[in-house]
Amino acid sequence: MKYRTTLCSKSGVYPIPIFTKPQSCGGECIFCPTESGFPKSYIANEDTLFAQSCEYSPRLQFSRFIQRLPKTLQDKPLPCEIIILGGSFLAHSKEYRQKFLNELYSCMSSHIGDFDMTDPWETSGYRPSIVTVESRPDQIDYAECKFMRKLGISRVELGVQHTSDKVLDFNCRGHNQTSVISATQLLKDEGFKVGYHIILGLPNATTDDDYAMLTDTLWRPEYSPDYIKIYPCILLKQPSYQPKLSKLYHSGKWSPQSESVTVSLLKALSEVMPHNVRISRIQRQFDGHSSYSGSRPGLRSRAGIAFPDIRSREIGQNLPATSIDSMDIANPLITKTDQDITVELLYQGNVLVALARVRFRSPCTLVLRELRVYGDATPVGFQGYVQGRGFGKMLLGIIENLCTAYEAETLFVNASFGARPFFRMHGFTSTSDGFLKKKINFCNNKQIGG
Repeated sequence: MKYRTTLCSKSGVYPIPIFTKPQSCGGECIFCPTESGFPKSYIANEDTLFAQSCEYSPRLQFSRFIQRLPKTLQDKPLPCEIIILGGSFLAHSKEYRQKFLNELYSCMSSHIGDFDMTDPWETSGYRPSIVTVESRPDQIDYAECKFMRKLGISRVELGVQHTSDKVLDFNCRGHNQTSVISATQLLKDEGFKVGYHIILGLPNATTDDDYAMLTDTLWRPEYSPDYIKIYPCILLKQPSYQPKLSKLYHSGKWSPQSESVTVSLLKALSEVMPHNVRISRIQRQFDGHSSYSGSRPGLRSRAGIAFPDIRSREIGQNLPATSIDSMDIANPLITKTDQDITVELLYQGNVLVALARVRFRSPCTLVLRELRVYGDATPVGFQGYVQGRGFGKMLLGIIENLCTAYEAETLFVNASFGARPFFRMHGFTSTSDGFLKKKINFCNNKQIGG
């Protein structure tokens, strides 16, 4: 059986996808593919077959991925992003979710080196620095946010699909924009990074609907995701995967969006999207021979669109010839929009070295939703071209100065287990609801412009 053989680490962490067992997400969407024996919205491919061969065990999936690492990196404290796939994670019972992550973290902790620390989930040989899950917007509430934070989850990708209720209703999505906006605002207030999944060319969506979504609605303050994945709606040739969509297609009531239209929409997006958003993916990973007409695989590279997003500006995508230090970094770029502040450390004008996202949680408190240093993932305690050179500490200092400038007394952080030692080193302590927090001493912080 053929599996993927490389793990890309240019964004500062090793991304490791782990699938949950097959489970209904609670929806009956027209467009969603379903194949027996595989998680909702997925069919048999090299990734899902890999997970199925492991019987969806998080321990076996993680262990097999780690075996693909170079021998020189195995059993070192590598920063990892665990991406939990398989439909909505929140559709599973709390007991399953707790057991699933306990097993995964225990596996990561079993590769411990010589670390004299107390909590193996924070100091294991492989560090879960970011833990990402998927969810429907209508499954997000305060209790779920608190539970996810205690599980070490730090990023949530919402299946928004479209920002038109007319389109969502026709496709039997089961939620509306009120759910999307409520989930987005609550997740940000509770310290999570927020991603959106968006689908172009859905049944009952016009090109104008898609254009309005990409160029206007998504970037209004009540939405404004940090990450976005864009999927042209695809009809697979096997009718049993999407029976309702197949019926619409063969009756002439819907057809896949042409590639030229999709490209024109993506170009329009590139002209207006904020620079602090990351387009994580364009297109689902379906074999081009398994679907009807529409966009063929490889659209992002084939379209040749210069997006101004984070992904195109990361230093991992624009590697310097030599190591960089603080003297190479320009003044921080600070952007404030509504309740959110983004701080960027830049190299040679527009190359992104590190980024932080801060949220006004209340007049007296800020929550740090993200602090990330880009470049090749480097084991904790080691120096790479970019990582391990103090940029995270520099960025945290800027954030604490921002707290002073805005007269905030407390800085909260929602951090996955592998990232917590960094914050503890800088004076943060645990709270009962899964946050780390630090009281800000105004006298010791130099104010910067508000």
